Amino acid sequence: MKTLNAAIIEDQPANIEILRDLLSRYCPAVEVIAQSGSIVESVELLTRQQPDILFVDVELSDGDSFEIFDRLPELRSHLIFVTAHNHYALRAIKSSALDYLLKPIVVSELKEAVAKASLRLGQDAPARSAATSSHSLLQEGILALPLLNGFQIVRIADVLRIEADRSYSVLHMLNGDQHLVSRPIAEYDRLLQSQGFFRTHKTHLVNLRHIRRYVRGRGGQVFMADGSAVSVAARKRDAFLEMFGQV
Repeated sequence: MKTLNAAIIEDQPANIEILRDLLSRYCPAVEVIAQSGSIVESVELLTRQQPDILFVDVELSDGDSFEIFDRLPELRSHLIFVTAHNHYALRAIKSSALDYLLKPIVVSELKEAVAKASLRLGQDAPARSAATSSHSLLQEGILALPLLNGFQIVRIADVLRIEADRSYSVLHMLNGDQHLVSRPIAEYDRLLQSQGFFRTHKTHLVNLRHIRRYVRGRGGQVFMADGSAVSVAARKRDAFLEMFGQV
């Protein structure tokens, strides 16, 4: 089994240590790279990095962990709930949980859940290979947009902004064209960060070259070359202003 990166979302230090110990002894392929104990801390963590697996307790110090997934609808980590409460199982299923383990943890159930995650990640490998191919196109300044009957090539420099539409993305082009693509905005965020794009809001990714004006506010607004206005989330404001040396 290949190494799997994992994070633990749990607000009780004793429970974290128990899970870490069980994983070390019985699931050595799992490497715990991070942990958090609150909704706020978890959202910040998962905005920066998304491990292969999340071991998640439901009841945290500042609410229930389902709020994390409401705030991060494009989360790609595989969820394994680890909780003392069995009445959250239905909500876990609706959150696309891979497994639901009750405390105290049964070792055989833990090993089975990790095996499921490993199998699912193996099935996802072709998608990761496609992402690698996409990266080579980026070096040429090109995006291939999937269509029902093929794909369309666009120049990255001509993309004004990308707007989220549930699990789809709408690419707004400099010439006024719009392309609806069956890819989540998070995928374009990962692809285009190195190409001068910035995620100003959970619903928007903008091409920094085509920003014409910024108006301050709690988060503020940017005005694009076509006159459209895009909100800047309050938590993104400082990072955005830093891009322009304005902090």
